[in-house]
Amino acid sequence: MKISKSSITCLASEGRLTLQIPTLYIGSLPNDIIDLPDEWFCILKGGRPCVGKEQGFLYLTYKGWIANRNDIKKAFMASKYKRGTWQDFKNHVKNDFKERHKKVQKQINYHQTKVNQLKNIKI
Repeated sequence: MKISKSSITCLASEGRLTLQIPTLYIGSLPNDIIDLPDEWFCILKGGRPCVGKEQGFLYLTYKGWIANRNDIKKAFMASKYKRGTWQDFKNHVKNDFKERHKKVQKQINYHQTKVNQLKNIKI
């Protein structure tokens, strides 16, 4: 994915406890746009991955978090307007991934039920 490297730490530098990434980062320069692994990013809507034609917001995946957590920590710690401590940030990340997992499982179960119903239809 081509994205501004600065956008990954943008919201953390504002002191926010979030893994969301702005898709348009106004502070980016043309030489700041780099190609990063797609597996670092996912699009979420209401905390669950978008499927089909759904639209949502860009977030870091667990792999993206691991790859960028040191830069995010530096940006967060340098913020003048922190909304908590670094430990609060890490707790938020832990809870965020736990909730995502629950929502994905719920979505899988819902769709599996529909698939099973379709399989039982005699045509």
